[in-house]
Amino acid sequence: MENGTATPNRFLVKFSGEYLGGEGGAGFSADRLAQVSRELKRAHSHSNGIAVVVGGGNFFRG
Repeated sequence: MENGTATPNRFLVKFSGEYLGGEGGAGFSADRLAQVSRELKRAHSHSNGIAVVVGGGNFFRG
């Protein structure tokens, strides 16, 4: 906060491993990653920053 003004348009986005997963829930889907990348790029052009968190519980659970 500088001079009493907030910094707007900063986002935190969390993607589950299941959402990014390929067929059968294994690995990552290249098509889904490409789609997410395009959407994040478009959103970034309208923001002051985007933080991305990717879940990975499915990798640890098997």
